[in-house]
Amino acid sequence: GNIANYNGSKWTKIESGTILNINDIWGDYNEKTQEWEILAVCGNILHGWEDERVIIRIINNQSVQINADDSKWPLSGIWFKSGIKYYVVGSGIYQQNKLGNIWQGEPLDITEYFVSKITANDINDVVAAGAYGEIVHFNGMSWESYINDTYIPNGTFLSSSIKDNFLISVGYQSAKAIITIGNR
Repeated sequence: GNIANYNGSKWTKIESGTILNINDIWGDYNEKTQEWEILAVCGNILHGWEDERVIIRIINNQSVQINADDSKWPLSGIWFKSGIKYYVVGSGIYQQNKLGNIWQGEPLDITEYFVSKITANDINDVVAAGAYGEIVHFNGMSWESYINDTYIPNGTFLSSSIKDNFLISVGYQSAKAIITIGNR
């Protein structure tokens, strides 16, 4: 649960209020409030216990915990467009349009596999990756799975990144590193 902020000249410790692992962090500038919004998801993904999930909001070098009770099991990733759309992932992909609402989504709605990472170009171009080589894409209307093309029977994607028309996912298959590159 350690968090530190570097302001360009010095590091400042931020108390997170949790001892759980911080699995992912994302920030976005909110045009309406003229402020940066920073959120982190925490959890112990190895145990899989429901009470081991926390979402932290960082404001002015202080943290506040946000309700994560509507999601199931530990959380591993987060991506959002501030004030518009919020996603958290783990054993499912959960979403809400306004922070503080109920997290919507059930684990089998989009994928039946654990999701390690979610990222996006924008709210109509979202990618998530995880267990068994699952990669799912949201085009603004619907989600599509690419597991038939990317299946890895003894492995998982741990992270993904998307930029314009280029996607890369990294992970492992048995004891070997694996990288998958996609182009539109």
